[in-house]
Amino acid sequence: LVNPSEIEIKKVCESVNIQEDFIRDALDFEEKARIDKEEDDGTTLFVVDVPIIEKNEIEKITNTLLVVMPDGEGFEEVEFSSLPASVKQVYKEKSGGYVFKLVTSGYSSGLTIMCGINADGKVTGAECISSGETLGKEKTYGSIFNGCDGKSVSSIDTVSGATLTTKAYKNAVADALAAFDILTKEAAANE
Repeated sequence: LVNPSEIEIKKVCESVNIQEDFIRDALDFEEKARIDKEEDDGTTLFVVDVPIIEKNEIEKITNTLLVVMPDGEGFEEVEFSSLPASVKQVYKEKSGGYVFKLVTSGYSSGLTIMCGINADGKVTGAECISSGETLGKEKTYGSIFNGCDGKSVSSIDTVSGATLTTKAYKNAVADALAAFDILTKEAAANE
């Protein structure tokens, strides 16, 4: 039961023959974990205190999405097929933009980048969220892509001394822009 009314509590208690206090106790957020056995009718109440993991995970993901799409709202993860291989997750934003989680290899494997693209096909942000790279250029390189589209991304220079890393980063952003084009064409075809 989630937020049951008094009528629902009464119905459930009557149908399974338990005391109403058992339901009310279980719904109390401050209730401690415990086992309570009722001597009169032999029923047992198990109260388990479980942290709200899912809510925290959703909040963490949303905060990460907002880093690369600060004005974004109403993100929903979408299923996809036939996108570039570096694309691992896709989130659609309610105004038509997308955020892509991409995983690629630069100097080492595991270069993970989040890239936001607004409904106009412009990069709103690119951020490295995980990396095994050695020089750290991937941590500051993403902002150079802000405002880029599918045509202008190729004109972004790689960084000398970190060529493999910045080339992989640039290719990942290009993959996000290509995925954006694929998804928007699919959406237009389905309208």
